[in-house]
Amino acid sequence: MAQIASLNFIKKNLPLLDKKGRDQYSSFIVEGEKFVSEIPLEWLIKYYIVSEGFTHKHSISVYEERADVCIAPDRLFEKLSDTVSPQGVMAVCGQKHMALENLSTDGCLLLLCEGLSNPGNVGALIRTAAAANASGVILTKGCAELFSSKVIRASAGSVLRIPCVEGADVLSAARFIKSRGITLAAAHLKGQTSPYQADMTKPFCIMIGNEASGLSFESASLADIFIKIPMNAKTESLNAAAAGSILLYEAVRQRQSARG
Repeated sequence: MAQIASLNFIKKNLPLLDKKGRDQYSSFIVEGEKFVSEIPLEWLIKYYIVSEGFTHKHSISVYEERADVCIAPDRLFEKLSDTVSPQGVMAVCGQKHMALENLSTDGCLLLLCEGLSNPGNVGALIRTAAAANASGVILTKGCAELFSSKVIRASAGSVLRIPCVEGADVLSAARFIKSRGITLAAAHLKGQTSPYQADMTKPFCIMIGNEASGLSFESASLADIFIKIPMNAKTESLNAAAAGSILLYEAVRQRQSARG
């Protein structure tokens, strides 16, 4: 059922624009018509917020079938929007937190990100991991926040479609992976193994480090292999999201070849 959103209602939602508020209310905002329409059914939508302008051009009945809809004057809707050109619809969703132990590790392909602070890189890697049908993504402490609007946009909503563990201790995560018999492969400039030589058909986890400093010595020391992507000698390194994407899709290539 639709109702009119008051100024006080909008103010109560303003804390969701930063991490402290999202954590306090265990909620986050998904904004944009496409992203909102693709929220999986297993995610709790507490309510939708739409602008008056949106209701003049679109039917809101499809949203009312799933949750309450609050209609806000355009100027109030813009206070909650985190985009330059608001599309007029957002969903307030409940957070879900996954533990390492809940990840599927049977024949898995995992991505472990250590200290990736750029939301664009984190979102892009989550998007690629989902597209590559990976089993899950592990974000360590120091990574960009999973439920931030920038990560959600950069992931094209894939945050909601692939299991993600957030705030993991990198050493505990690496030990967990190895204890499950999963090969832990570090993307590392000191690597001697080409991605085309590594066997990614077995349970495999790709470990990507911080944009500036790479993997910590402690986490890298737990890796079973160091992988270096072939590069022109004049190229010092690759962007973290690019490197992770190349390795994920090499795993896809190898697994498809092994099946066919």
